[in-house]
Amino acid sequence: MKLITYILLFTSLNAFSNDADSLFAIGNYHYDNEAYQKAIESYFAIESDEHASAVYHNLGNSYYQKGDIPNSILFYERALLLKNDLQTQENLKLAKKRIQEIESIPILFPIHWWNSISQLLHTKHWMILSSVFVWISCLLLFLFFKNRQKATFNLFLTAVFFTILLSLVSHRSNHLGKKTYGIILKNTPFFSDITDSKTSVTVTAGNKIEIIDNNYEEYSFITLQNGESGWVSQSDIEGI
Repeated sequence: MKLITYILLFTSLNAFSNDADSLFAIGNYHYDNEAYQKAIESYFAIESDEHASAVYHNLGNSYYQKGDIPNSILFYERALLLKNDLQTQENLKLAKKRIQEIESIPILFPIHWWNSISQLLHTKHWMILSSVFVWISCLLLFLFFKNRQKATFNLFLTAVFFTILLSLVSHRSNHLGKKTYGIILKNTPFFSDITDSKTSVTVTAGNKIEIIDNNYEEYSFITLQNGESGWVSQSDIEGI
């Protein structure tokens, strides 16, 4: 039965080499049969964005099974950018247990909550909601001047409050969206001062970083999860 399935899938690959569904199915077949490198090649051959989140998730799984933990973390992170999937989150946590992860700076609950709210929607959606409430506020103000009712004025104040709140959320969402993150793909020297190559520590592969400046020759200026900033080789990191 497996042989028949393989023949059908192989035929599908040759007949529909540009078909995302076929390539995705073939990648899954190779993964189920523990041919992880072939699965990776099939997933990478998919040009369509139709399966993007699932493809990244499966690439993360394939790299994990191969023992390439840094790349598995990279693709789990990419999958989560597209879809906040619980299974991907669990797989990412499992992968991070396999590396020497740098301890993150604790984030106060109010800030964590505010960031979580800001990331529920894309920035443009928050901006649209904010604009809608601006128009609602204007309409209610017009109605108040027309009928002078206290209830209308209270509704106007409520609309203004939500307009300000949504504007702040939109601003925070835009700020977070502009940040660029990456993954260290192999153990790399970390220089706090790029002019002094002797003073360095090693950052282990798999750690997530924030990329601040990527335009200094072959080095990137980054911030580690513990808040320390410094320089690493661009060839040792990959943007999420």
